[in-house]
Amino acid sequence: MASCRRRRRRSDPSVPALAETGELGEIGIAGIGLAVGYLNRPDLTEQKFIPDFLDLPNNPSKRIYRTGDLGRINENGEIEYHGRIDTQVKIRGYRIELGEIEAVLLDQPAIALQYFERALRVNPNLESTRQTIEILKTLLIQRRKDTI
Repeated sequence: MASCRRRRRRSDPSVPALAETGELGEIGIAGIGLAVGYLNRPDLTEQKFIPDFLDLPNNPSKRIYRTGDLGRINENGEIEYHGRIDTQVKIRGYRIELGEIEAVLLDQPAIALQYFERALRVNPNLESTRQTIEILKTLLIQRRKDTI
């Protein structure tokens, strides 16, 4: 069983509610086979496994798991997936923030240089980007000298 939930705008924002047809909300799942929670992570369990506010049938745990996925219920009653609420991706079973990957990549001067040069091509008026590119070029040249 899956549903889309949203936070109420006019009343208490911590109270979950079923999204209207066509309205974006967080996808929640419930039913037989739903996990009890995260192992040794009561804080995360409390955040992600919320009480079943819809009183869904065949839901013995009386909990709904907040997936972190964004979706909406269309006119046919089907759930359409619209991406993630956060910037996490799952790689080989591990959840990773895209910002962490970006930080590691940008720590490599050659990659960072390409990143900023592309940004400069997209918006040539970015003086701060131009200055960053010059700094990265200097660092890259220095690193090459240090490895020779």
